[in-house]
Amino acid sequence: MIYSRSPSGDKDRQIATLCIICVWGFRLTHNFYARGGIGHEDWRYTDMREQFGKHFWWISLFSVFLGQTIFLFAPSLSIYGAMGSEDPMGAADWTGLAVCVIAVLLETVADTQMNNFIAAKKEGRCSDAVINEGLWAYSRHPNYLGEILFWWGLYLLGAGGSDGWVVAGPLTITALFVFVSVKLMEDRQLKNKGEAFRAYQRKVGSGLLLLPSFANEWIGQKL
Repeated sequence: MIYSRSPSGDKDRQIATLCIICVWGFRLTHNFYARGGIGHEDWRYTDMREQFGKHFWWISLFSVFLGQTIFLFAPSLSIYGAMGSEDPMGAADWTGLAVCVIAVLLETVADTQMNNFIAAKKEGRCSDAVINEGLWAYSRHPNYLGEILFWWGLYLLGAGGSDGWVVAGPLTITALFVFVSVKLMEDRQLKNKGEAFRAYQRKVGSGLLLLPSFANEWIGQKL
C-alpha cells in the first residue's frame, strides 16, 4: 500500500506553528525585559534563598531546575503534534491558530496593564495596593489564562493528525498554573498586601477565567 502525504498541508501547519511561536516568544522576551530583564532575580528564587539558606543549591536543583526542565518539555508536546501532523489544515487547526493569537493578545494586554500599574505606583500616580482595572477586573490572573490558552491552541493546531498522548502537553501546563503558579503568586500577595488583596479576591473571585462582576463577586463570597 502506497501512503501519500500532503506536503502542502504539512508545510502550511509548520509555517503557522513557527510563526505563532515566534510571536509568542517575542512577547515573552519583551515582557521579561520590561520587568527588569537580565540581572533581576525572580522573587521566587529570592524567597527560596531566605527559606532554605545553605541548602538552597540542592533544593533548587531538583525543585526548580530539573523540575522546570520537565514542565518545559511536557508542554512542548503540543509543538511536536503541530509540527508532525501530516493532515492538511482543517477547521480544528485554524481554530487552534485563532486560539493562539487570542492568547498572545490576552497576555500582551494583561502584562501591559500590569506594567503600567507598577510604573504608576513607582511614580506616585496611583495609591492602590492591587490592580483592579482592565482585564484584572474580570480575572485575578488573566496573563496565566492567556498562557494556558496558548498551549491548548497549539495542541488543537495539530490534534487531528497527532497521537492522542500529545494532550499531556496542555494538560501539564494547565496543572502547573492551576495548582502551583496561582497559589505561589497569591500566597505572596497575601503576605505583602494582606487585607487589600483579600478584598480583591472577594471582588474578583475568579482566579483564571474572565467573568463578569456579578459572577466574580458571587465566587468571591464563597472564598
